[in-house]
Amino acid sequence: PDDVFRAIGHVLCQWAYFEQHMNEDLIALGPGATPPTDPSLMSRTFRKRIAQWERIVGPMFEPDSTRKETAKLCGEILKLKKSRDYLAHGTWGVGDDSITLATYKYGQIQDLHDHDLNAASLETIAASISEFNARIFRLRNGWARRNPQPLPPLTPPEEWSG
Repeated sequence: PDDVFRAIGHVLCQWAYFEQHMNEDLIALGPGATPPTDPSLMSRTFRKRIAQWERIVGPMFEPDSTRKETAKLCGEILKLKKSRDYLAHGTWGVGDDSITLATYKYGQIQDLHDHDLNAASLETIAASISEFNARIFRLRNGWARRNPQPLPPLTPPEEWSG
């Protein structure tokens, strides 16, 4: 089962890296966006934050395109969110050959007997998230080449301190 635990950790670490970069972009770029982001955005759901991230970074990271890469990236990451949420919020039981997982959804416990989560499939999810992170890195690098000024500092505005 060590390979399963490593794979779970790999998925969660890759997701944390992605979400951290998304949040950094929202903090740095959101107040200057048109319209600016809502100061309470960082306490909102992931879906609301990623929608704002797509709105803000799409035009900045892909100014001469129809923002297909950013939109595609956001759609793909949302598809993997369900698996990530099961991993992050579920209760795991790991046997020699199988994984059982129970999680709460809408106030009900769900026992996920029929799932395809094993070490190999979890590593595939982690690799997909890692590729998203690499794509964001490439988009950011493109932005940096076009802009002599670095991204604004990651200091939240006064009104965000709430």
